[in-house]
Amino acid sequence: QPTLNAAPLAGGAYIGMFYTDDGTAYCAGYKQWYGGTDIQLKCYGNDASGRAKNGFYENEPVIFKIFDVQQQTAFFADADFSPAFPDDDGRFHANGVSALNGLDAAYLQYHTIEVDAGWNSISSFLTPGYQTIETVFGANLSKVIYMQDGDLELYPGGGVLALKYWTEKSSFILKAEESFTINVEGLPADALHFDLFPGWNMIPVPVPCYVFPGDLDTDPAGEITAIRDIAGEGVFWPAKAIHTLELMVPGNAYLIRVNNACSLTFESCK
Repeated sequence: QPTLNAAPLAGGAYIGMFYTDDGTAYCAGYKQWYGGTDIQLKCYGNDASGRAKNGFYENEPVIFKIFDVQQQTAFFADADFSPAFPDDDGRFHANGVSALNGLDAAYLQYHTIEVDAGWNSISSFLTPGYQTIETVFGANLSKVIYMQDGDLELYPGGGVLALKYWTEKSSFILKAEESFTINVEGLPADALHFDLFPGWNMIPVPVPCYVFPGDLDTDPAGEITAIRDIAGEGVFWPAKAIHTLELMVPGNAYLIRVNNACSLTFESCK
């Protein structure tokens, strides 16, 4: 049952899947939903033979929108992908198959992140509506010297442009030539669960409240060795009686060290 602002979605609404091109969203497939039964949607990839982008690139995040006929308004929607199907990462894959456990639409929220000149670590408790780095940063992208998410990098001066998207669970290390502000516009992050591998992992703060490092625990329990602020000096390392990291702040990203593979789940704000 899709929802709109936490209420069941009225029949007759349209559900669509969108890709972006130069910061503008375009529909690549939609269907009308009448309620009561599941529906199947198809979306289309980019036809490389055309001169203009006309569909999804491989591995591009899929943006869901719901158009409510009664309000004549389109809303961004958060999709909960089922892990029972092969393509559950929220991205487009040619000939891919996926399914949704839920689709929740709502008014967009806002999160302002202050970026300082020099090194920063950033994340958000919102999943951007438009998930391209260019759209989230806007003109401020020209002030970014280097940026990485632990896997992909963005280094414009060196021609490295592999990092393209800001998605749910994203966290970044960033070096800026001058300070600026990012205004993230999106929906609250639905994924508060993280799978961690042995050693150091970079994680966001996916909730809009301060988090006490000592309140975090893993499954199996007791795997956390240390947590440290990437761009600051704060460290939480109980075994060494180091507690200079008193709070984990929304908008920042952190490194967490665990002994063995485990999972970590943040509690929702009370």
